[in-house]
Amino acid sequence: MLRTILCLMALAVTLGLGLNSRSSWAGDPPGVAVVELFTSDGCSSCPPADKLLAKLVADQAQSKAPVYCLTFHVDYWDELGWPDRFADPRFTQRQRNYAQALKLRSIYTPQMIVNGQAEFVGSQAKSAAESIASALQSPSLMNIRLTAKRLAADTVQIHFDLSNQSTGAVLHLALVENGLQSKVQRGENAGETLHHANVVRAWRTADLNSHTSADTTLEVPRDVNTSRSRIIGFVQELTTKRILGANQTEPLASTPSRQ
Repeated sequence: MLRTILCLMALAVTLGLGLNSRSSWAGDPPGVAVVELFTSDGCSSCPPADKLLAKLVADQAQSKAPVYCLTFHVDYWDELGWPDRFADPRFTQRQRNYAQALKLRSIYTPQMIVNGQAEFVGSQAKSAAESIASALQSPSLMNIRLTAKRLAADTVQIHFDLSNQSTGAVLHLALVENGLQSKVQRGENAGETLHHANVVRAWRTADLNSHTSADTTLEVPRDVNTSRSRIIGFVQELTTKRILGANQTEPLASTPSRQ
């Protein structure tokens, strides 16, 4: 079901609706689906959700559909015996912000959120397929163009262009790394080797301040393999959490650009 949806969207991209077009901004932006998975190496119910997210990433790579997947590792499982090396308190706070906006009683893992509006248990493939299909059928409110290059071993420069201004919204930029794994030695997943796709390794939120075009940078952790990493950017309303538009770059070069 997921593959069918993404293949149909790939046809739309082939017919000229893709976000990566460098022609004019004419016409309504096509629908996009930003899929966020909140997970943890310490959570025994998370591996099936990690597997589903990896399938979405693989399907997107084949279909080229405008589906952008990010895995956020939260830190509130760390105290139970296994510190997740990908966890970041900022990601836990992001999940809490979603809980408040979506009027949820609590946060949990695994949780998947599509376009900042639909949330469900992260291992539910049917819910994921339906939410992604719904998101892709609704035109976006903004086109985004992104380019990125390495300036140094620990720095990536990103240039963005937005098709229009939007008040009350920010641009999120994430460096995601694919093909990661963790050998868990303690906690609920002790003895397991877990596999992760599109893990957020670097994260920055830019206040647009009426800018529709600008340059910014991201710091790259030393252990990131940039050849299997890319930048995903999306504009999101601060109050409603609605996603207005999204795009991603090609995989980053493995060596810094020469100036």
